[in-house]
Amino acid sequence: MTNVFFNDQKTLTLDHQCVAHLKKIAQSHPQKCARYCLHHDNYAGVQEMLLVMHRDSRFAPHRHPEYKSESLHIIEGEMGMGVFNDEGDVTQQHLLSAQSQFLIRLEGGTWHLPVALSEWVVFHEVFHGPYSKINDVEMHAKYASKKEVNSLYKRLASQFKEMENNE
Repeated sequence: MTNVFFNDQKTLTLDHQCVAHLKKIAQSHPQKCARYCLHHDNYAGVQEMLLVMHRDSRFAPHRHPEYKSESLHIIEGEMGMGVFNDEGDVTQQHLLSAQSQFLIRLEGGTWHLPVALSEWVVFHEVFHGPYSKINDVEMHAKYASKKEVNSLYKRLASQFKEMENNE
């Protein structure tokens, strides 16, 4: 079952029904996320997506090539964004939500990891295309195992919660 959908229209509007549908798909997908691509295919020069991510979603810290920046705009829910150095140490932590700090831009080459803090986070992502996963996503070697990734998520979620309580 796919969790990635592409737009086939020249003009597109999205509504809360689309978000609900993506959440339903994500709930039963192993990655616990789903995306609706506003562009038509992976060859588009601008890659715009509506993403939903469940708090049980897990990814390793990753980065994109130096010439491919990424922006995320939070629509619903809360997300923490961890930024890492080349050794895999957390160097920055950002709390993001629709009600406060709602937009983040990451320069290409920046190691990062989004962490859903609410049950669901919904966001609009813009990425420099075209997109090829093998060329555009480098996973951090320090977090190669599921155990390391789960441990990192647990630690970051706790730190983000502490940051939230101190605001």
